[in-house]
Amino acid sequence: MNFLSHDFILPADSTPLARLASALPDLWAVLHRKPLPLVVLRTLEASRHSEARQLARGVRSHLAADTAFHGHPSFGQRVAWLAPQLEPLWKGLRHGHLAAHVLVEMILDAWLIERQPMRVDDYYACFSPSRIRLAARWSASDKLMENEVISVIERFSNSQFLRDYATPEGLLDRFVRLMMHTPFASGTHPDFDGLVRVTRDAISALEAGSEALLEHARKASDEALERAAQKHARE
Repeated sequence: MNFLSHDFILPADSTPLARLASALPDLWAVLHRKPLPLVVLRTLEASRHSEARQLARGVRSHLAADTAFHGHPSFGQRVAWLAPQLEPLWKGLRHGHLAAHVLVEMILDAWLIERQPMRVDDYYACFSPSRIRLAARWSASDKLMENEVISVIERFSNSQFLRDYATPEGLLDRFVRLMMHTPFASGTHPDFDGLVRVTRDAISALEAGSEALLEHARKASDEALERAAQKHARE
């Protein structure tokens, strides 16, 4: 799942700090020293600090939702349908299924933005300087790492690249940039116009079933958060 989808499936009463935290496992992945999400989650949930518990809700939701989402047959079908359409338009692409995996998730965020344009403003408002510092403090094992986490979250927040998903061209620009930073596409040259056409068609074709796919992830998130709350109540 992509960033806005993770935010969307959180409980309606989630705090801004929990919503920010729903992005953390994906942002941690770009750090030089990558924390293990489950290790950080255990630390957060063991704390009695309210801020740590809020962060834990976002992280736990992310992990549970990703597992459910990626295991749903509909997701696999979407990737298998899209990959053969991408590969002829991107000569040298070495992992078409990975590229389709990424694009399917981005298209789902675009679907959400089309229906709730103001949600993007609301989402980015969660990334205040004080919340970013809190998230970094609880994510890091030392000051050097804490500063790097702050930098990564600030770059994500300041770029506001989710706004580009409002058009197929903007979404594809972000997709190509992302893939070019991987070893699977570095140095290759895609047919951008062809990819835009495929993506425009995919946005329309994948509309059916998107709500059910997100609801499946939401259910897994809700159940994981409820189990964690019950465990905390027993302690």
